[in-house]
Amino acid sequence: MIPSPEWRELITYPPELVNWVNYRPDATFYDLLEEAIDPEWLFFLAEAGGSTRREVALAMCGVARLCLPFALKGEEQPRITIEIAEARVHKKATKKKLQKAIALNSHPAWDGAIDFDTYCAHRFAIEATNAAARYTLNLRYPIKCTIVPLPTDYVLNAGIGSREICETMRKLLPFNRPPKPKGLTVWQRLATEDE
Repeated sequence: MIPSPEWRELITYPPELVNWVNYRPDATFYDLLEEAIDPEWLFFLAEAGGSTRREVALAMCGVARLCLPFALKGEEQPRITIEIAEARVHKKATKKKLQKAIALNSHPAWDGAIDFDTYCAHRFAIEATNAAARYTLNLRYPIKCTIVPLPTDYVLNAGIGSREICETMRKLLPFNRPPKPKGLTVWQRLATEDE
């Protein structure tokens, strides 16, 4: 993905991201991608940078996969839902099949049979996979028009840190940073000038 020259004008939401981008007028698109600490911002930056909605949807699925270890032992529906969502992005599953998977991917009410923290983590795994799956149902709209929560909300609530989520997203989204020139880095040049 190589952003268009007017990528800054394409970032109009969320307000915190807009303020951060405007506060850094000299930063390149790639600088902002590397420095972003809010996982949701990466989705909006990717969209402004030219990522397709399919690429963004696959990244959402990848983020939701971070929650799969929190699903209850033997519970396969969150994994199945994500796999069907990824297949839908690749046009290998129907919308109806994905809707059915989302409907089956639900959590029972807490009945005290398991401790509450385990129940909550399992619930976040289900909600994260459903959020990613719901986004893949309709790829016609930009992220800011999406009325479903993003999976990052649930993954954060499950206890996975922003840094890990951002690293996962940077690996999954096609951020093709131009190659750095060979030779010394800026910091290495400054260090040698001082000697």
